[in-house]
Amino acid sequence: MKLSYHTVKEAYEILESKVTSPDYRLSASQKSNDFLEARYKGKQIVVNIYIDEIDKLKQELAVKKN
Repeated sequence: MKLSYHTVKEAYEILESKVTSPDYRLSASQKSNDFLEARYKGKQIVVNIYIDEIDKLKQELAVKKN
């Protein structure tokens, strides 16, 4: 069986695209995950600040009631 250069090159390019495609998707998924994790941490910090503020206000209210 004799293969032409173009047939082998085309097969190689198809194989290469299928092999690198999962790596690209994994990389994109990791970037998305990192972005969402950073946003979650930022929002968690804000929520913690609000919780601390509410706690301070409750303590002030308890002091004023006594």
